[in-house]
Amino acid sequence: MSNQMATSVIFATLVTSKMLFHKMRYIILIAASIFIWSCNQGFEGTTIEGVFTHADDHLILLEDVATPEKVIVDSTYVKDGKATFNIYINDGVYRLRDQQTNHMVFLYIGKDREELDLTWDLNNTRAYTISGNKESKQLKSIVSYALTNSNEYLLIDSIARKDSLSQEKVAELKSVNRNRMSKFVKAFTDSVKNADVAAFALNYVGATPENITFLVKTSEQIHQKDPEARYAKMWFESMDGYRKQLLSQVKNGLSEGTIAPNFEMMTIKGDTFKLKNLLGQYVLLDFWASWCQPCRKENPNLVEAYKQFKNRKFTIVSVSLDGQRDQWQKGINLDKLVWPYHVSDLLKWRSPLVKTYDIKGIPASFLLDPTGKIIARDLKGNALISTLDQVLPPEMIEVRDSLGNVKLVPKYTEKSKDSIPVTAPKPASSVAVTSSPKPVMQTSTSSPAATAPKPVAPAVTAPKPATTANPVSSPKPAVNTSPASPPKPVTTPPASTPKPATSTPKPEPKPVAPKPEPKPAPTPVEQPFGGQF
Repeated sequence: MSNQMATSVIFATLVTSKMLFHKMRYIILIAASIFIWSCNQGFEGTTIEGVFTHADDHLILLEDVATPEKVIVDSTYVKDGKATFNIYINDGVYRLRDQQTNHMVFLYIGKDREELDLTWDLNNTRAYTISGNKESKQLKSIVSYALTNSNEYLLIDSIARKDSLSQEKVAELKSVNRNRMSKFVKAFTDSVKNADVAAFALNYVGATPENITFLVKTSEQIHQKDPEARYAKMWFESMDGYRKQLLSQVKNGLSEGTIAPNFEMMTIKGDTFKLKNLLGQYVLLDFWASWCQPCRKENPNLVEAYKQFKNRKFTIVSVSLDGQRDQWQKGINLDKLVWPYHVSDLLKWRSPLVKTYDIKGIPASFLLDPTGKIIARDLKGNALISTLDQVLPPEMIEVRDSLGNVKLVPKYTEKSKDSIPVTAPKPASSVAVTSSPKPVMQTSTSSPAATAPKPVAPAVTAPKPATTANPVSSPKPAVNTSPASPPKPVTTPPASTPKPATSTPKPEPKPVAPKPEPKPAPTPVEQPFGGQF
C-alpha cells in the first residue's frame, strides 16, 4: 500500500509541475509581447534633455504651474551634469525648479510633443538656453526683462541713499520703473499668439487699482482666444471677483452709516489692539501695504492730517496687508507714520479683516465717529484735510474767568468777554490794579528782585482790568503802556524834591560807555549761517 501511495503522489506532482510550467511560460510570453508592443509604439510624451552645470546631486523638480497648488510631474537628480524628464500629461506652462537653491526655469510643453533641450548654469539664474519650441523662448524673454526691471527698481533705494534724493524723487523714479514694465507687458500680450504664454506675462503687472481694469479685460480676451488653455483659464477665473466689482460698480468697503465691526489684531510692537478701545475718538481706519505704491503715495497726506488734528480727538489706525514683518516695519519707518496704532496679521489678502470690511482694493479708508459709525470713506488729499476740519471738534485751551477760575474753551471760538487766556500780558496787570498814579510809579521803578513775588499775582488779578463791560473805560489801559518808558514819569507834579534832579547827571556818562559794547553781538549770529552754507 505504501508503494502505491508513493507512486500516486509522484505522479500528481509531475502533472502539477507541468501545468505550472505551461502557465509560467504563458505569463512570460504575454509580458514579452507587451514590452515588444510598447517599444514598437514609442514614447507618446515630451522629453526634456537637460545639461546642468554646478548642479551635481541636486534634485530638480518638474512642476505644472497651471494649478493653484503646483503639481510635481517628474523629478530626478543631476548626475554627471545631466538629467532627463518625461511629461505624459496636458500641454501648458511648466517649470523646472532646483529644490536646493529654489532657482527655476519656465518652459512650455506643446501639443506637438517636441523634444526640449536645456542647458542651465545654476550659479546664474539667467544663464540658460532652451530650444524645441518658440513658446519657451518667449517665456524666457518676459522673465529676463522682468528680472532686469526688478533689479533697477531695487537699485533706486540705494541710489537715493547715496545721492540723498527726496522721497518725491524716489517715488517718481519707482513710478517710471513700474510704468515701463506695464507697458512692456501690454505690448507682449498683444503680440503673442499663445494664450498660456500671454497670460503668464500678466504676473508682472501688479494688481493695483490703476491696473485692475487692464488685468480684467486682458485676461478675458486671452481666455476667449483659447478657452482650453489651462493657464489662461486659471488667470481668467482668478479675476472673477474684480470683474464683478467693475460690472456692478460696487464701491470699495462697507457703506457709510454702518457701525465698523470690532476686531482684535497684533500691533507692530507685539501688543493686542482692539478697535473698541478707541470709542470716543474720531478714527481713520486705513488699509494699506508697503508693497502698494498708491498707498505709499497717499501716506504723506495721512501724516499731515495726523499732525494737524491729533489734538482734536483724532487718531489713525493703519491695517497692513503685508506678508513680511520686516517690509511692513520698513514702510512705516520710511513714510514716518508716527501714530501709535499699526496692526496686521501678515496674511495679506487672506486676512479675515479683508472680508469683514469688504476690501476689494487698497488704499481703502473709513472715517469713524466717536460711536464707531462710518461717516466717510476713501478720503484722500485735500478732501481728507477739509473733511476732518469740518467734522472734528475744536482744540480746547485753558482760560481764566473774571474770578480767576480756569476752564476749557474751544481754541478757535470767540472768547468770552469776562475771560482771558491763562497767558495774559504780565506788565499791564500790576499797573491797572491801583487807582493812584504815585504807587504805580513806585512799583514800576522798583527792581525786579524786589517785586519778584508780585508777578505771580498778576496772573490772578489780571482779570480786573478786563472788566470791559463798559468799553468806554477802555482808553485807560492805553496809559498802562507808559511803563515802557519809566524814567520820564519820575518828574512827577510834586516836584518839590530837587535832589533827584541833581543825582541824575551822574548816571549820564554811564549809558555812553555801554552803547558801543553791543556792536560785536551780531558777528556770532552770522557765523552759524556761514557754516551751514
